[in-house]
Amino acid sequence: MKYILSFLLILFHLFVSSISQAQISFDNYKPIISEGEMPLDFSMETYKKIKQELSEGKDNLSKTDAEQFLKEIHYGVYHVLHSGRVIYGDTISRYIQAVASKLLKDNDSLRSKLRFYTLKSSESNAFSTDQGIIFVTTGLISQLVNEAQLAFVLAHEIVHYTEHHSVEFYEYKLEHKKEHLNVKEFCNYSKENELEADRLGVKMYQSAGYSKTELLGALDVLVYSYLPFDEQEVPKTYFNSNYLQIPISKFPKKKFDIKAIEDDNDTRSSHPNIKKRKDQLLEEIKSDSVWQNHLSYFGETTFDYIQTICRFETVRIQLLENQYVDAMYSIYILEKEYPTSIYLQRMKAQTWLGVLGRSMYGYDEKELDNDLEYEDNLEGEIAQLYDFFNRLPTEELLTLGIRELYDLFKKYPSDNLIKSAYELGVKKVASQDKFVLSNYATKTLQELRVAHEKLVKEQVVQIVESKKKTKYDRIKNKRNIEKIENYDSTKYYLYGIPDIVSDTNFTQLYITYRDEYSEKDFGEGDFFGGMDNEAENYEEADNSQTFSTLNLGIDNAILVEPVVICYEQKRWERSYDFVKGEKLNQVLCGSAMESAGMVGFALSIIDQTSLESKGTTHFNDKNILLTFGQQDDMGDYLFPVDYDQLEDIKERYGSTKLMFSYIESKTRSSVKGVIARLFIPYRLPFMGSNLIANLYERTSSTMHVVVIDLEDMSKNISWQYHFSGKINKTKLGAIYYNVLSNLKIEKSL
Repeated sequence: MKYILSFLLILFHLFVSSISQAQISFDNYKPIISEGEMPLDFSMETYKKIKQELSEGKDNLSKTDAEQFLKEIHYGVYHVLHSGRVIYGDTISRYIQAVASKLLKDNDSLRSKLRFYTLKSSESNAFSTDQGIIFVTTGLISQLVNEAQLAFVLAHEIVHYTEHHSVEFYEYKLEHKKEHLNVKEFCNYSKENELEADRLGVKMYQSAGYSKTELLGALDVLVYSYLPFDEQEVPKTYFNSNYLQIPISKFPKKKFDIKAIEDDNDTRSSHPNIKKRKDQLLEEIKSDSVWQNHLSYFGETTFDYIQTICRFETVRIQLLENQYVDAMYSIYILEKEYPTSIYLQRMKAQTWLGVLGRSMYGYDEKELDNDLEYEDNLEGEIAQLYDFFNRLPTEELLTLGIRELYDLFKKYPSDNLIKSAYELGVKKVASQDKFVLSNYATKTLQELRVAHEKLVKEQVVQIVESKKKTKYDRIKNKRNIEKIENYDSTKYYLYGIPDIVSDTNFTQLYITYRDEYSEKDFGEGDFFGGMDNEAENYEEADNSQTFSTLNLGIDNAILVEPVVICYEQKRWERSYDFVKGEKLNQVLCGSAMESAGMVGFALSIIDQTSLESKGTTHFNDKNILLTFGQQDDMGDYLFPVDYDQLEDIKERYGSTKLMFSYIESKTRSSVKGVIARLFIPYRLPFMGSNLIANLYERTSSTMHVVVIDLEDMSKNISWQYHFSGKINKTKLGAIYYNVLSNLKIEKSL
């Protein structure tokens, strides 16, 4: 094993040294994806993992407790692995593995048990699991200063694994279950584990030869990680163009202080505050005078390269999570180093499209980002942008947005993504009463100002009332903003798009969309509208959405991760049966494929059950489609962040129709069922009390189906079907047969 690990270290060094020869082009950046052979963590069924570990036993846990613990941690990890955000074998994951191997150079056995994966998240975090999986977020690496700080984070997480902290905490909860411990007591126990992970992690870090100077810095990252990955002032001229200049008065005059403190109240926190952690680290540093000074083993350039990838990924994540102001700020910072990056320009187009979408339904401007609580959460340089957008009136925001999209389109006319974003932006402003094309001037404010000053100097302007002019003539004259004497600098935005309103291509597109909206109301709400609405009384529900409502006239689709969610409803609580749900997932996929064959429907299924046979490309496709499905929308249309990748998927699977489907199955025990369990003897001839009680259990389910057209990104169908009784292969086959049969039928006019 020692020789194997040494060989792996050599390979890692070769990998890092060859990065300069195969570096990603940030000018034409593409989001990183998984590479190489798929680990069993992703392809093996979770219930099989549980069964395998259960046979090995868990120290200090009974078989029942061990089974419950394993279900909780394994299905928790399952949902992370298959969230669409985790990747393996990629450049970042391989770098993390190289640093971990350096930390564990003298512990071959431990290193062989650990797996490291990258989690695409803007959160600065890393966490380990009882299975030996350690996740590191792109958001964390975006914030770190160097490799040494990453090494300390990894050492901390490795200690959580070696000391079995997750199992110990579960045991602690079981032991004190009857004592009704409060949150404070649970948090105190958790904090002890965190301090132990720091203490032992320092020793591992020191043994690897890393510098003591970076330990406190690693904790500084945690203090300020809620801020963007850099702190740079955005100039007040950033949004200005040749035609539109934003008045300085629109920007905040004050600076927003950074309020983070190290000695905060951690009473109800699972982690000790940073001051306590730093104090302990200082004691550990003093206790041993033998320290080396390595900040990096794989080179500063290598770390900077990995960090830049993570920062580019951060922009994508921020767009997925509708954090448009954050995305704009990140793009501004990255643009300074990569001014020719077409990827950043594409992300900028999507950011402005998102800003337009947020304003078009009359959202309070303070809600441009989901979790912004105005004033209280404004800190640092990014707060200038927040405050600017929060205070900018809707009509000005719409004008600025279409100005930016138009300029991007003119600069990159052959880029399909930017063109599509621009056209959808026109569609969005055309739906707005606060954006009326006839209100805008065909001359700039500067042109009118110069002309006005010239006329005043020459004393040409004379207010002469014509006897022939009526009251209404004079009113109309005053409302003509292009009259030299009527120009109004306070309405600067009305003079900011003269080239756009004079562009016949734009005006024709605008009028076309405007006419469309005059004929119908633009839909509002969740893209997967209705999918989250629960029918509490399925038995009484009227199946108003019949199969005929599925008529689309299509004979092919890509079905993404169909799942069955099983739970038992006990008053206000739900008890989920993940094992049952996972096994039914396999039945569900099999039934869908069989039904597709029977009705002649070309169905491609991208799901977890087929990962082992179809491999990494299949997994990457699943990630792209899942994150697409998680995107929020502004009505009936959704613009995909991963535009190019979706184009590839359409070509690879030969379909432009995307289908999401899941079944929500609820079991509710009646009073009669409870009585049966209590009073009927456990064993009767051919029938146990559980079987009798089952007669009184009510199982009701709802199938949800959403069909999206990947050509125009419109939602074709959002459909629900309620049915009762336990789920089995026959029932699923019959439902899917009807679903796919009706999808093939043309919609009647």
